[in-house]
Amino acid sequence: MAVEAIVMGGNSQKGYAVNVRNANPKGMLGDAGVIRVFETKEEAKAYANLVNTTGQDVFVKNPIKDEPLQLHKGDEFVKTAKDIPDDNELLGETAPLEISWARTVFGRLTDEQIKAVNEGGKLPENVRFVRTIDGTYYLSPAYGGLVTGTRTLPEGFELKKNVLGFTVVVPKDTEGIFIKDAAA
Repeated sequence: MAVEAIVMGGNSQKGYAVNVRNANPKGMLGDAGVIRVFETKEEAKAYANLVNTTGQDVFVKNPIKDEPLQLHKGDEFVKTAKDIPDDNELLGETAPLEISWARTVFGRLTDEQIKAVNEGGKLPENVRFVRTIDGTYYLSPAYGGLVTGTRTLPEGFELKKNVLGFTVVVPKDTEGIFIKDAAA
């Protein structure tokens, strides 16, 4: 099969890319080609000329025995799984505080947890907001994903404590003698 190569450019930190693809694409899977990366611009140009002259992709990477497995995340390769940032870090968000099963069941969240949920708008993986028939919400453990609900704070609602110290989900700016703001 005849192939052709195009130098795509790059920089000295990430390397110089060459796209090696079919010379006669038919719009099939794989026709977009393979990206080969070289350390210098001269190596990339030399390889592109070799492929275009011979019509063959003869690239062979010399494996290094001690090199750890590279994982792909976005447009970058990272060395190990511990170097991959989680989705919250990528979005610039902080991870929600952990809320135990007992605190969720009994509605006894701490002031810090309430403040974190109100500011961040997210619950941890093990807790859900569940909507009732009358349109209000309450907190429920997720029970491994069995509970239907959302981790996102419903629009127009916030968490507060009642006078007995139980956590309640109320419309924003709700005031009353039985409701107190946990952040105050």
